[in-house]
Amino acid sequence: MPNLSYSTTESCLRDEFLTYGQVAEVKLVVDEDSKRSKGYAFIQYTCQDDAILALESMDHKVYMHFDHPFISCSILCLVAV
Repeated sequence: MPNLSYSTTESCLRDEFLTYGQVAEVKLVVDEDSKRSKGYAFIQYTCQDDAILALESMDHKVYMHFDHPFISCSILCLVAV
């Protein structure tokens, strides 16, 4: 999820995305030196259908409580071999 406010927290994201299903993990990417958010995060669901529902519901929506008027979602697929 890019375009997040630097003040967005993992708990804020988890709370918002729990609406669409069971969230396995939220990872807010931070700068190692400053410990400040880099403005993007990864949200992992336990079920692929929940992830797709979240993507369809949240992508290109306006959410003022994220301190940024526009958020964008995309799916990252990882396959274990």
